[in-house]
Amino acid sequence: MGLPREIQEVRNAFAAYEQLPKWKADSEADCLTAHGFLMAGLVDEAGCYRNIGVTERSIERNGFGQITTQ
Repeated sequence: MGLPREIQEVRNAFAAYEQLPKWKADSEADCLTAHGFLMAGLVDEAGCYRNIGVTERSIERNGFGQITTQ
């Protein structure tokens, strides 16, 4: 059994797969709709563009194979 978030991700994926034939890959509206299906119950504003700034982080592996962020 997975964690609740992981279970929600799988449910969302199945729901999105069912809708896939209806969407056009070059449609901005369809891309946002797909995002809404995939992220439902996982983020507050699924299916729309962010309205806040985001930052990029560098990910590296240390000498022990562990991932560190900078």
